[in-house]
Amino acid sequence: MKLRWLGVSCFEAEVSGVKVLMDPYLNARSSFNPPPVTINDFRELDLIAVTHGHFDHFSDAPSLLSLTDAVLLASREVCEYATAKLGISANKVLPLNIGETTLFKGVKVTATKGEHLSPLMVMRWFIGDFSYQPSSRDELRKLYIELFPSEVLKFSSEVPVGPLQGYVFEEAKGLKLWNLSETMPIEEIKKYVAELSPQIVLVSVAGGFEREAAKMVEWIKPKVAVAHSFDRIFEKQALLGDVELFKELVSTTSGVEVLVPRPGEWYAF
Repeated sequence: MKLRWLGVSCFEAEVSGVKVLMDPYLNARSSFNPPPVTINDFRELDLIAVTHGHFDHFSDAPSLLSLTDAVLLASREVCEYATAKLGISANKVLPLNIGETTLFKGVKVTATKGEHLSPLMVMRWFIGDFSYQPSSRDELRKLYIELFPSEVLKFSSEVPVGPLQGYVFEEAKGLKLWNLSETMPIEEIKKYVAELSPQIVLVSVAGGFEREAAKMVEWIKPKVAVAHSFDRIFEKQALLGDVELFKELVSTTSGVEVLVPRPGEWYAF
């Protein structure tokens, strides 16, 4: 198994020879967080795995589906949007909802439950003030309009988010890679650990949530925890992830190697 981080929550992996791209968000951030590759660098892809329909996870997927022969793996809501609104052929989508498992070109894939931040918590993270409390929902809405890029807001109004879900990719020899996406710690994670026992985990280390990330690693106890989303996701966000703090917190969990990947560099497992 090979893996490289392309920035934010986007990873490219080779799993038993199957080329997988996860949560493609590349060209749209090129002005403030240039990716090591762009969508035009991809010619051979087998699977595009989207954990949910937010801009920073799905925005480049439609173009990549047109440029390559890849199949879209996503929730039924996102797949239905892709076929009905984007004109993606039905044979190029693979709907998979939480708790379901499929076999794709010899790779076993299981969708796991995640829990996204609330809109209020997203705003608190964005402005770097976790004590912020709007006087009304209208105030929060106006702040979103003021601070978030217009293309992100437009995208959010058109594209269904669907459930936040992670994916466990399992090779025939038993090596398992779990992309948690950007979930918060939820009790279901412990159940998945007992059932799936993943050895490699991709975990979001967004600014202000380093302790939550370390808690999930403590629960899972993988051989390798790969950090992501500690960089700049949006141009005007206030907080970046503190990977040194994350490493320090995880150091109390024995047997876990923390990998802070370099953008574009391949790692073999």
